[in-house]
Amino acid sequence: MAGDDDGRDFENKEPEEVVTKRTIDGASGILRACLNSKTVKRFVYTSSLSAKEFHESGVDIMDEGFWSDVDDIKS
Repeated sequence: MAGDDDGRDFENKEPEEVVTKRTIDGASGILRACLNSKTVKRFVYTSSLSAKEFHESGVDIMDEGFWSDVDDIKS
């Protein structure tokens, strides 16, 4: 996966500064788009490392279709 052209770094080979800057730039871009839309009244940014770290059955990226196993979390 490292070295893929899509920019993902699943092997944590990029420096923290690079990842942090990319995250901030991405969130800033989303916020600018919301401001420019003149219709967005609220913005909630939620993120989880589990979207990157925990893979189910070879799935590379998790999205809103994946939910935590409540029984596993409570144990």
